[in-house]
Amino acid sequence: MQPQKKNYARIGCFGAPPEGQPTGEQAMTILDVVVWLRDVERLASSVYRAAADASTNNSRQAEFLRNLAADESSHYHIMGSATNVLRQQKSLPISAIIVDDGVKSQTEAPLHDLQEKLRTHRAGDKDILTALVRSETSEWNSIFTYAIAACARFSPEFEYVAASVQAHERRIEEYVAGASSAADLRDLLAALPRIWSNRLLIVDDDAALRELYRHVMSRYGEVVLAEDGEAALRAIRKQFFNVIITDVDMPLVDGVSFIKTAVQETPRLAAHFLVCTGRPTDAVVRVTAQYGIRLVEKPMAIESLRGTVVDILRNAL
Repeated sequence: MQPQKKNYARIGCFGAPPEGQPTGEQAMTILDVVVWLRDVERLASSVYRAAADASTNNSRQAEFLRNLAADESSHYHIMGSATNVLRQQKSLPISAIIVDDGVKSQTEAPLHDLQEKLRTHRAGDKDILTALVRSETSEWNSIFTYAIAACARFSPEFEYVAASVQAHERRIEEYVAGASSAADLRDLLAALPRIWSNRLLIVDDDAALRELYRHVMSRYGEVVLAEDGEAALRAIRKQFFNVIITDVDMPLVDGVSFIKTAVQETPRLAAHFLVCTGRPTDAVVRVTAQYGIRLVEKPMAIESLRGTVVDILRNAL
């Protein structure tokens, strides 16, 4: 009799598998793991939407759950395009981390349990929040973190997913913090490791101003500097940035051309741009209006600049 094959995933660890780990046909690739994670996003979206529909006596919770369902649906679709990047690779990273059927079942259990309670009309508000927090703090979170780290070198799409999930978790934390019945769930959320740390790109040919931006913006995340649009394009093709602050009058590639190229390549980046210029020409006004990009004129108040950046960080994802 042939031994039964097991499902394994290897994530985030490059090189040969450790001794005793499965190889060849027994091993899953990182693509298999991402496809499974994508399926969990779809399941979560469906369950959260059903929970929203069931929260007829709690309009605030219903709206919160509808927003979470939309988040998960967005993650599902973004990860779909990201998997296409993986399918084009000749080789994929491996890892000692195993994701077998038992891990999958345990990770999905809170969602399936809530789904059954909703089907039989036994899910109260606290049941819904408890299942939600159990799901978000399960191995799903850890496996996702490792998978994204392993895939980030292939495309900034994976970093965008990580940033989106971090924003999603922040929304859950804020809601649970304000729910009087959920005090026992807050510590679970507080213990979650961060999936993503914010990253900001400053694009300006004035060296002194770049350093000012770095000093002012460092409280919001890692700050990367570029002295013209050409360098900035190279940066955004390699990494995802939560906020992109750009000047307009620059050598090689000017700000307007930089924005147009960036948004044509990745339309969702428009929400992450902030144009800071002392010369808002007709071309600048047109491109910012066309893409819904925020515009701040120099000279500018630092607090106003900070407020705009915080708004982008909070609402762009």
